[in-house]
Amino acid sequence: MVKPVNRERGEVALNEAGDGIVLRFSNDAMERLYSEFDEEYVDNVIKGLNMANPKVYRVALECMVEVPEGVKFDIAARPFGLSWNDLNERILDAIFLALHKRTFKEHQKHVEDELNKEFEEVKENPNPAKAASLYSKLSKK
Repeated sequence: MVKPVNRERGEVALNEAGDGIVLRFSNDAMERLYSEFDEEYVDNVIKGLNMANPKVYRVALECMVEVPEGVKFDIAARPFGLSWNDLNERILDAIFLALHKRTFKEHQKHVEDELNKEFEEVKENPNPAKAASLYSKLSKK
């Protein structure tokens, strides 16, 4: 995993594409992804990256890449010498840092921990409504 360049700003290094280039999920990027991939845009981007959908890569990179002055960026060179999985992780890290202040993997771990807490609560205090709610969350995983 690549450490974020600026965690507070949600910046993730993409130096393989050019010196000083970062991915950042700004408000403009959020609007662009929302308009391209509907209100479930985060889920749709995750699915698109997992399926190696070229449109998802193009749109995400077009709106998330920040290029320092004087540096050339060629979007057609993707995945910039990285594996596709590494590029996916960096795109998702930028999105999740902006939305949750956690990388994608950190967020997955957080959600898993929260579900485990709820599961333990249901085991200790059986509650059919809570169990049904928990089951619906688990079935979406």
